[in-house]
Amino acid sequence: MSTNTLSFSSEVKGKLYGKDFHDASTYEIIEEVKKWGTLQLSVFWENLRTLKSELSSNEIELNFSNFVFPTFERSEETSNFWTAEEKFTFEQEVNFSKAYFMGEVNFSNVIFKENANFSKAKFKDDVKFYHSTFEKELSFEKVQFKEEVDFYYSTFLDKASFDEATFQAKTVFHQIKFEKKASFSLVSSKYRLTFFDCVAKKINFKYSRIENAYFINNNFEYLNLHGVAIQNPFFSDNDISEAERETFAYMKNFFDKRNDYISANYYYAKEMRSYQKKLFPKSKENIIKKIYHWFNKPNLGDKLVFGFSKLASNFGQNIFLPIFWILFAGTLFVGLKGEHRQEFVLFSIMLTLILSSFSYLFVKIFKKQKREDVVWLLAQATFSFIAIGLYLYHGSFISDFAKVINPMQILRGNNTYCQDIELSCLLLRVFIATMVYHFIIASKRGVKR
Repeated sequence: MSTNTLSFSSEVKGKLYGKDFHDASTYEIIEEVKKWGTLQLSVFWENLRTLKSELSSNEIELNFSNFVFPTFERSEETSNFWTAEEKFTFEQEVNFSKAYFMGEVNFSNVIFKENANFSKAKFKDDVKFYHSTFEKELSFEKVQFKEEVDFYYSTFLDKASFDEATFQAKTVFHQIKFEKKASFSLVSSKYRLTFFDCVAKKINFKYSRIENAYFINNNFEYLNLHGVAIQNPFFSDNDISEAERETFAYMKNFFDKRNDYISANYYYAKEMRSYQKKLFPKSKENIIKKIYHWFNKPNLGDKLVFGFSKLASNFGQNIFLPIFWILFAGTLFVGLKGEHRQEFVLFSIMLTLILSSFSYLFVKIFKKQKREDVVWLLAQATFSFIAIGLYLYHGSFISDFAKVINPMQILRGNNTYCQDIELSCLLLRVFIATMVYHFIIASKRGVKR
């Protein structure tokens, strides 16, 4: 046998399974291995470790494709592919594609230094990967797991693919770290698939068919559930930073069905933020081209409705936004209708700029994260309007302001500035009524959207 490769040749078959199996089929080898006792298992693993040692010394890929593996061996002197003095490490690439694992498989505490390929392998019994580390790419594509599969406390430092894998029993990923992309697209799970306390940079379940799925306390920077079908899903306490709109819609519908409207609204807001990125994609074009494309798109109406809903209450998530808008509109209306309208505008702008400058300096000095929400700027402008209004109009400002923001009085026209029907009064009434509606929606988000 050449040490340059390790293939499922007649010579290898004879050495591992016996002289009579040089030209045996995989089926014949499987039937023979089923009859083995402890002694025959020990001989198999001793011979396999010898073959592995020959290849390892030459730093050549370990190619176990098409091999038939009996139950893994553990004793005081040996452990599967390693002797007692060896570390549980595959130093070079290892290939288990189309391998057949007949008994329990235990790759716990194993380090895969290079690429590991388990594609199209078949596991007939329980599989364990406890505290395992995959430093390079891993492939479990089109693998068949017949019994329980446990990935506990393991780390995937590079890409991991489970595409088109079949899980026919309980499968658990617990405290797993996927440092790069993890793909579970087109997966078929016939029992229960659990992700608990896992961390992933980018994880994908596109078009998978899963009977029961538990996603609990995971942290996913990006999650893709496009086209996924889960018969009995369960989601709880997951932190999902980014996803396509469809993924957040799936999560929202799940919590809606469970009458958990707080969580449903949380994912509804994320769904809208994802939709925002689609409506307003980032572009390096100059401002003139951006404005032209913005108005020239056929979905201009969607953009306007979307933008207004976000500013009004962040899609029912922020109860303070409609309050600030009512205060903002009321103070601005009173200030512009009064005798000192010019001073009101000038002083308000100056005070708003001063407050904004102080806020900016505070962020820079204390290294605070800059607020993305419009609430902070809106609060500063509203405070400026009220302060300047009190300074210029004194007591009459409070009286007029109270009448303007009172929905009952403004609808009847019983206030200082809206005795007659005029355009400014009509617009103010419509605006305040709309903000009252958004306030009610936001205040009910804990009951029902």
